[in-house]
Amino acid sequence: MENAIKAHQEMESSHSQQVAAAILEYVQVHVEAADSACGIRDWWLDHQRFGSIAIDVVDEALATLVSEGWLQRTMTADGVAIYSNARQHRPVMRLVFN
Repeated sequence: MENAIKAHQEMESSHSQQVAAAILEYVQVHVEAADSACGIRDWWLDHQRFGSIAIDVVDEALATLVSEGWLQRTMTADGVAIYSNARQHRPVMRLVFN
C-alpha cells in the first residue's frame, strides 16, 4: 500500500511539473496575462494535452512557480489569488524559452 501511495504522489508531482512548465510557456507568450488558479486551469492550459486537470495540481504548480520567483501572487479585495508573470523574470523568460 505504501508503494502505491508513493507512486501516486510521484505521478502527481510529475504532473504538477508538467503543468508548471505549460504555465511558464503561456506567460512567456502572454507576458501581461493574469488570472486565478481556476482561470489558469480553464483558459491557459491545453486540455487536449492534459485532459481534465485537478485544481490541486494547478495549485501545486502555481505555488512552486511563486516560490521560485517566476510568478507573483496578488490577492484581490475579496480574497481571490491572482497569478501573473513576476516582472523581474520577463527578460530571462524570453531567453529561456526562445
